[in-house]
Amino acid sequence: MELYGFSALPWEMRSSHRVSQLLGIAGAEPDERAWLRQRMDAYLRSHPTIAGWKGHRPRIRDTPHFAQYLTETKRSRYDDAIDALGAGTASASELELVRALGMEIAESSLVVRSGQVLLSGSLSLRRVFDARYEQFLWATIHPVLAVEDAISQRPSDEQSLPPIVHVLHLERDLPALLGRRGSNPGYDLLLPRRLRMQAFATHESLNLTVREVLLGL
Repeated sequence: MELYGFSALPWEMRSSHRVSQLLGIAGAEPDERAWLRQRMDAYLRSHPTIAGWKGHRPRIRDTPHFAQYLTETKRSRYDDAIDALGAGTASASELELVRALGMEIAESSLVVRSGQVLLSGSLSLRRVFDARYEQFLWATIHPVLAVEDAISQRPSDEQSLPPIVHVLHLERDLPALLGRRGSNPGYDLLLPRRLRMQAFATHESLNLTVREVLLGL
């Protein structure tokens, strides 16, 4: 199966091609999706934008809180600390976790420029308060990983609904940290918390909902 625009990165595609690509990935059989994932892996490895991002990312030893956040078993400490902060019950140690990780992102030499398009399959709408996303925001440039995240991380009370991939259009330059996930050479970005969101288009199918969002400070 060939997808429209699959030879291009998300920010290089027209919006209609980007949406068609994501809907096509969601409707693909598992073996087709695995093939598409490998193909996009190969394309991203040779892309100059990725090389530039890797060249500007801080060393992992210089971002100890981000190193912990990359560990699934420790990430919940930071997420829970932000929930406690919102509820007004955060302890001094929880405040420090949020502050320290936020500073590592703010001081990163990797800057994602205005106009960039990122994808997120793990954005929880229940964590958006007053049009702001309170948690640190994970995004990716890999369309197959975004769809797979949306499917695997769908909340248990939303299993009857199609998973959602958010297409994030950056309105401002934002600092970021480039993640590593297993053998993944780094397609995931951790963005600051409390970013402002404004949804402007929604595209639906039986397998996936694609929501386009303006993302700014």
